[in-house]
Amino acid sequence: MSDRSSNNGWKFGLGIIAGAALGYWLNTEQGKKVRRDTTDQINTYSNQATAYTKEKYNQASTGVNSAINQAQSGLTSAIEKGQELLNELTTYTKNAISSTANSAEASIESAENSLEKGMKKAKAKVNKQANNLEARAN
Repeated sequence: MSDRSSNNGWKFGLGIIAGAALGYWLNTEQGKKVRRDTTDQINTYSNQATAYTKEKYNQASTGVNSAINQAQSGLTSAIEKGQELLNELTTYTKNAISSTANSAEASIESAENSLEKGMKKAKAKVNKQANNLEARAN
């Protein structure tokens, strides 16, 4: 265990020395220039990343808006088609009901005429038999 402790101690000391040397160097003119260049490069990369992100966001946003517009258009078209079909069905149903009503009316008139004819025929037959009976009775 003591071997490890002594091993870590010289690594720690070497780290402190390297850090101090780097700190000193970064405060020299050449170090300050490297810091400025690095900062400029980081800012450039940051601006490029921001621009790229905005561009992709705008593309995605445009795609989503386009998809929404297409969906709305399709939905509107489907609603219009449904309304047209409903109107056609309503017209067809009204015509079928009207036709059925006219047919029923004609059937009723025909039945009334047939009934009237039958009643007249029956009345004539009853009158004829009554006359025959009256004639026999006389």
